[in-house]
Amino acid sequence: MEKALRLGGDTHTVGDIYLGLKNGQYQGWFTENAGVITEILVAPRKKWLNCFLVFGDMDEAMSMHPQVIAFAKENGCSFMTMNGRWGWQKILPKYGWKNRSVSMALPLED
Repeated sequence: MEKALRLGGDTHTVGDIYLGLKNGQYQGWFTENAGVITEILVAPRKKWLNCFLVFGDMDEAMSMHPQVIAFAKENGCSFMTMNGRWGWQKILPKYGWKNRSVSMALPLED
């Protein structure tokens, strides 16, 4: 999990994730060697599930895909999003995901 957080820009610590899971801000799915952390985001016209942290064994992480989709649907989400490294473009299309936009960042810190 720490490596995935670091690669994601150090926006959260492991402690932040545990606290968010505890207070219901985040949802988590786990296997022995992988985890998926999500959050429900709400805009005026849509609600969606953002998969913002996936870590560990990729096959195990993707084995939870149906459960995550079911959760999103049960909670009235219209779609799911994720932001990740380029390698995801090889994996996610097999599961029905499509490129929708480009995510870029402009570092403002040294």
